[in-house]
This record gives sequence, C-alpha cells and structure tokens, in this order.
Amino acid sequence: LNIYKANSNLPRPEGYAEDIQTAIDAGIDNPEDPNILYQNLASGAESGWDFSSRWFSDYEDISTIHTSDLAGVDLNSILFHNE
Repeated sequence: LNIYKANSNLPRPEGYAEDIQTAIDAGIDNPEDPNILYQNLASGAESGWDFSSRWFSDYEDISTIHTSDLAGVDLNSILFHNE
C-alpha cells in the first residue's frame, strides 16, 4: 500500500513558526519526536488535504497528526488505477 510520507523531517519553510509552536504545545521531550511530528505535518500538507482531522488521533489537536501511519483510500485508488 502507498502512504503519504514527506522526505523532510524539519519544520516546513512555509509554516516554520506554526510547526515549532505545534511541537512546543505537544510537550515533546524526546529529541526524535519533533522530527516525526514535522514529517507528519509536511506529509499532511503535501497530501492536498491540508490539516483536516482525518490525519489526527485526537480530532481537535493538530499535534496528534499521524499522516505517515495511514494508507489513504484516495491515494491507493488513484495509484491502483494507474499501475
């Protein structure tokens, strides 16, 4: 299956301040965790769905985004048709 997964694990240039604030608000203690959060934020942005709650574990908290853990039906349907 295909997933949305950005090649970056840094804050997005277009949303740098927001990404840093999201990591701070999430209370991330592990140095590796912000990288995962930043990758999921970038993946959500690159998906074209922006930050709809479909990517969140808690539908009201952007810091629970986990885009790279989900296999989007839309993505896999399009790619299946084209492969």
